[in-house]
Amino acid sequence: MLKLAGVEDGIDTTARIRAMIALYEEDERLRRRVDKMAHHWR
Repeated sequence: MLKLAGVEDGIDTTARIRAMIALYEEDERLRRRVDKMAHHWR
């Protein structure tokens, strides 16, 4: 799915993943949502 998005918008997959990690680190609300989903999936 990430590679398909890269084809559509030209953004490298690695850059997209780095941006997601940066958002996770900076945004407490997003981090809680991600952690809640990760807890559900384990």
